[in-house]
Formats: sequence, structure tokens, C-alpha cells
Amino acid sequence: MKYKTIDFSKIKTWSVKGRRDLVRIDNLFTPGKDSAPKWNDTDFEVVVKKILTARQNDCPVIFFQGIEDRVVPKAQAERMFAALDKKGLPVAAQYYPGEQHGFRKAESIKQALENELAFYQLIFKLKPEAEINFQGDIQINNI
Repeated sequence: MKYKTIDFSKIKTWSVKGRRDLVRIDNLFTPGKDSAPKWNDTDFEVVVKKILTARQNDCPVIFFQGIEDRVVPKAQAERMFAALDKKGLPVAAQYYPGEQHGFRKAESIKQALENELAFYQLIFKLKPEAEINFQGDIQINNI
């Protein structure tokens, strides 16, 4: 099975609600930056909907979510997971207690990186499945 990848770093601008003001993707989820727009829940939901319904979004996704995250609450990550799961796409999610938007604990960072690698190994069949080890409590669907 072949998948396209979505490299959000290559996306330079994103329109919100058809407004003329465009925002850089690296500011999209970073409140407090001078160039970041003032977001309300409706704006954020529109952006999430665009991400989930984008034509090119037919690739596997893994979410690493801080439970204390106030920028992207756990419920929004769960909705994104459910939408991709409903489409039948390979999707995984791991939730980290005590973490916010951007992990700070070394053990969380290490585990997320190791599980990201394991997810790639599983999706792209880089190793036999029996040799791939995920760390911690992780939900994986449609593999």
C-alpha cells in the first residue's frame, strides 16, 4: 500500500473562514505570537475540518497528545482520530498525562519519538511486525 505524506511545514498559508487574512501554518496553533491570529473554537474547528477533509489526507496519522494541552484539547485530538478511523485509514493515538502543547518531560519526548519510528516501521513494513515494539498505552486502528 502506498501513501502520500502531508508535510505541513511546506504549507505557507491557510485561509480561515474565507477571510482574506492568511496565516502561516507554523503560527496556526501557537497562541501568543505577534503574527498569530486571535482564535476562537469555531475558527479552530474550521481549520481541523479542512485538515480532515483535505483531498490529500489519505495517509496514516499518529497523534501524540498532551492531556493538559489547552491549545489543542484532548477532545479535538479524539475527534480527529475518530474521523480518520471512520475513513478506514491507519491511525494511532497516544495521550500523555501531565504534558501540554509541546512535551517537556524527557520520558514523554523519548517515548513519542520511539513510537513515531515504530509507526513508520509498521506502516511501511520496514521490519517484521513481530519485531516492532510500541511503548506505553497506544491505540492503533486499521493496520
